Amino acid sequence: MALTSRAGWHDFTTAVAALADRQAADDALDKLTSWEEQLRTPVEGTDPAVEAVAAAQAIRDQDVERYAKELDALATAHRREDRRHRCAALLQNLQTAHPLLAEQLTNDCANPAWEDRLVELPDAWAWSAASAFVRQQRAPGRERQLDGQLTESENRLEELTGELAAAWGGLHCLERMTQQQRSALQAYRTHMASYGKGKGKHAGYYRAAAHDAMKVAQEAVPAWVMPISQVAEMVQSKRDAFDVVIVDEASQAGMDALFLLWLAPRVIVVGDDKQCAPATSGKGRHQAIHDRLAAHLPDMPPALRALYSPTSNLYQLLSTFFPKVIRLEEHFRCMPEIIGWSSLTFYDNKLQPLRQYGGERLDPLLTHFVEGAVTQGRDSRLRNPKEADAIVDCLAELVDDPAYRDKTMGVITLQGPVGQVQLLDGLIKKRLPAPVRERHQIRVGNPASFQGDERHVILLSMVTADPPRIAGGHRSERQAYNVAASRAQDQMRLFYSVPPDRLKSGDLRLNLLTYMQNPPAALATADSLGLVPSDVRRPLFEQHVYLRLKDRGYHVIPQYPAGSKRIDLVVVGARGRLAVECDGDYYHSSTEQICHDQQRDRELQRVGWKFWRIRESEFRYDPDEALTGLWEELDRHGIHPAEFRATPPSAASAGPIWTPLSLSSDDHVLEEEPEDLSSADALVDDSAHHHAEGEA
Repeated sequence: MALTSRAGWHDFTTAVAALADRQAADDALDKLTSWEEQLRTPVEGTDPAVEAVAAAQAIRDQDVERYAKELDALATAHRREDRRHRCAALLQNLQTAHPLLAEQLTNDCANPAWEDRLVELPDAWAWSAASAFVRQQRAPGRERQLDGQLTESENRLEELTGELAAAWGGLHCLERMTQQQRSALQAYRTHMASYGKGKGKHAGYYRAAAHDAMKVAQEAVPAWVMPISQVAEMVQSKRDAFDVVIVDEASQAGMDALFLLWLAPRVIVVGDDKQCAPATSGKGRHQAIHDRLAAHLPDMPPALRALYSPTSNLYQLLSTFFPKVIRLEEHFRCMPEIIGWSSLTFYDNKLQPLRQYGGERLDPLLTHFVEGAVTQGRDSRLRNPKEADAIVDCLAELVDDPAYRDKTMGVITLQGPVGQVQLLDGLIKKRLPAPVRERHQIRVGNPASFQGDERHVILLSMVTADPPRIAGGHRSERQAYNVAASRAQDQMRLFYSVPPDRLKSGDLRLNLLTYMQNPPAALATADSLGLVPSDVRRPLFEQHVYLRLKDRGYHVIPQYPAGSKRIDLVVVGARGRLAVECDGDYYHSSTEQICHDQQRDRELQRVGWKFWRIRESEFRYDPDEALTGLWEELDRHGIHPAEFRATPPSAASAGPIWTPLSLSSDDHVLEEEPEDLSSADALVDDSAHHHAEGEA
């Protein structure tokens, strides 16, 4: 239809507008119908909400006001449902973390006390978490497990470091080694194998060939280890042939070892001038030697020139020019009572015995008086048959004693380095079968022959029965006694035939005998600390633990010295000891204090100490629970109550009070040996033979 008039256009536009309104109305009705259907359709598995049905009815009735009201109610229901779901999720989490609390909240939710409880819930929860952490850390065996893991890691680190250093050194050596050096090194090895002990028919030929090969092979190896005699024979004698020369047992190296100082610009000297020195030879030749020194060294001051005498040794000489030394004071070998005499007599009580032991150990010091014994011979041939018989009888008893089943044994003669040694050696071979001697590694010798050696049990033979003079007047005698009295690990027995009243006060023999009869007690019974008031806390925490241990019947030593350190409490049993450290809040709370304690424990653990730590916070929280692990640890180590009792000194061992001789400050005293050689001189001569054997 053509729209050609104004009226036609008006009717057309009116119809289009009406159609648009009708379409909008239809769309609105469809949307309302959809909303109604959604409101009436429930979520799967549930009934439709009352508020949703009411809103749907308002839509159907086209009641705008009621629809707005029901829509607000529906929003409120949604918020209420969200809170319900959130509460259910939180309750489920709470049931996982704390079932008991979730159950109480569910069953007793109407209790008005929850208002106050919930206010304090964060603090209570933090306390519970801290308590659970503490219980986990205090789990039985956890600290021991962590300590074992730390020890394993440290050992592995040390092992890997050694392997890395060895591999790095080997690689460096191989990279810098030329083919010529490689051939020379192999030739040196072959010639030295052919040389053997140097007693063959062609030994001289092979030695010369090895020396020639060493001229080239010396640069191939960064470090050579050989005795002094071999250094003199094989190493090319030129200045600074090495960067560093290390001389071990320098106190046994005589003046013939001075050439070692020429071989390197730096020298490290290791030795102990309180032990046997090398032999001096040439009775009556000392003056001739001094005259020769004066002729060849006229510009040297006499005080220094006198140091280059046959009686000097390399350690003694260099310690004179370089008096500052690094002293190694930790002693691991002997029982404290055994090394105590040497430490107090010769080392100004500087040695720190770190040997571990229990109450069920061998008596460390025993003395045997051989009545009616007489000596035969003189000087180096001196012998005491009756004392020798007593020593062999004692050895025969010891090898049959189960307590000595796994013990090595040795016999040291303090005089008669030839006569008494040969007599004892013959008697032992006659009385004890070879398998027994081999099992116990029984050997006889003088102090010098035992230097560098040790045995579980050492029997000392004083030999003399009618001493003509005081022993210990000469350095060689003091050195010999120091060596002899420090070779035993577990037990030292002294056999003597001279009554003590025949020995003078300054005699080393009397001093050693008196000490062995009245040694200081290493496991003395500590006095009771008395009652500790329960209201006194910080300073007396250690005493509280001490009294708990004593109440159970344990033998406890407070503030036990271990080297340069002290242990709070040491519980002693028949077969071992346990160190108990009381970590109080006041002294063991800072990071520095904790690190210091751990370092101290690691140092003592490497020498065998076993530790158990008790924290004051745990003890105050629950004393019985805090000590439960300690009782289990003591049982695990075989330490039981009322097991150890300190043995009081018997009447037989009672004697004069021992006081140490002042022999610690004669480090640089040079003295000439007397022309009339006594048995002490013979001991030194024999030590020279041992020294030569050691070098070969």
